[in-house]
Amino acid sequence: MERPENKTRASQPILRNCCFVGLTTLLVTHFLMTLAVTLPPTPLSVEYSRKIDGWIYPYFIQNWSFFAPDPPTEDAYVIAQYRYKSGDGTIAESSWINLSRTFNQAVQRNRLSPLEIVQVTLLNASGDLVRSEIFKDGRLDNDLLNRLVATNRQPPALHTLERIAMSCSRAVGIPGEPTAVRIGLLYHRFPRFTRRDEPDNPLSDNSQIVFPFVPFEAVASL
Repeated sequence: MERPENKTRASQPILRNCCFVGLTTLLVTHFLMTLAVTLPPTPLSVEYSRKIDGWIYPYFIQNWSFFAPDPPTEDAYVIAQYRYKSGDGTIAESSWINLSRTFNQAVQRNRLSPLEIVQVTLLNASGDLVRSEIFKDGRLDNDLLNRLVATNRQPPALHTLERIAMSCSRAVGIPGEPTAVRIGLLYHRFPRFTRRDEPDNPLSDNSQIVFPFVPFEAVASL
């Protein structure tokens, strides 16, 4: 009769080989998925785009714009301002709240936080917004925006940002019942390379784009 310890020793190489094959398969799959999302589109990557995106987003997304030849020259933030009913019944306005920084800090504290999905959605929606029809040569066309808002046809990206802001009202500490919210885009330009040794002043070299207030809607809170 075979001893139990002999069976254990015999099963160890099998278990080790299974672990090796599994880890190798996982690494090869991740490598191929990363190549598929970073290289130019091919018929194969287009056909399996949903599976590729499901693997990469939101935890393994790659952004190479930090590097040459086109490094960023400014920080871009999504900001929000709220109108709310205060304790005495009057309508007050909050200060501007930096939503991008709020989500960035939350994800940095916990890299596996589900808020990373909202963070990526916020980033993608802000990029879609500045590429939408309401921007002409990088400038906001206020007349067109007002016409679209009046007929409830504002860009979907703007509506997405407004909904995210609505879901954050409790988390950012709005002291009363929100009645309206508006979105803004804040750009902070980096110091020129010749002034790189100077401390960065976050209040200087800023520009801001502000969108109209919209009525607050009840959405699930984050």
